Amino acid sequence: MDDYSGAKACNLEAFSLYFRTMLEEGIYLPPSQFEANFVSLAHSEDQLERAI
Repeated sequence: MDDYSGAKACNLEAFSLYFRTMLEEGIYLPPSQFEANFVSLAHSEDQLERAI
């Protein structure tokens, strides 16, 4: 997705389900599918494996 029409075609319901499911598992994501996620050195290998 790299333009408005691509963003407009995204499945907002699918992201909502994904977001809520990850939140229930203790994995905190930005609340919008149009925001970036970042991994930092503060994340342990175990945390990364769990998120994957």
